[in-house]
Amino acid sequence: MTKLKMLFLTVCLSTLHAALFAQNIPDADFAAAISSQCPSCIDAGNNLLPPAQSLTSLNVSSGNIANLTGISGFTALTTLNCSGNDLASLPALPTTLTSLNCSNNMSLSNVSGSFPNLTSLVCNSCNIGAIPASLPNLTYLNCRSNQLASIPASLPNLTYLDCGQNQLTSIPASLPNLTYLACGNKSACEYSCVSAQLDLFGLWE
Repeated sequence: MTKLKMLFLTVCLSTLHAALFAQNIPDADFAAAISSQCPSCIDAGNNLLPPAQSLTSLNVSSGNIANLTGISGFTALTTLNCSGNDLASLPALPTTLTSLNCSNNMSLSNVSGSFPNLTSLVCNSCNIGAIPASLPNLTYLNCRSNQLASIPASLPNLTYLDCGQNQLTSIPASLPNLTYLACGNKSACEYSCVSAQLDLFGLWE
């Protein structure tokens, strides 16, 4: 009887674990891209499997994907490339991310969420109106060709910034570690950018 109880308990716990973890991927193209990258991460019903929890890098670029719902199931993910798709928005992304490339999603208007570990953000050629203000570890930012009216001043570790072809009128002065800056190309910010570039290299008086 004890063995039967133990077996019953084991089956119940296994079923409960599967039910709790079963994160469905509703976008068929996203599911196909996951299957291509990590066949053991997803089942035939487009539900994530336990191996997804340990995957650290996922490249689902250029896959006609319109919805990343389910990405939160990749709880150890550090690198995500979802560029060149049909995304209009991003769901909550894993806070473990250190590198995010969501460039060339022409309808993508917002990148929001908590990114405490992010060091690289490539979001050029979208329709983004604002960059998250709290990116404490960001060192690389390419946000060229968007609808940005400002760049957050609170990017203490930023070293690389390409923000050309936006709606900017100025560049924050409080970017102490910046070593590369590109923000011209006939934008309203071009004069400010030239001034900032000269000041950056100690040439502006």
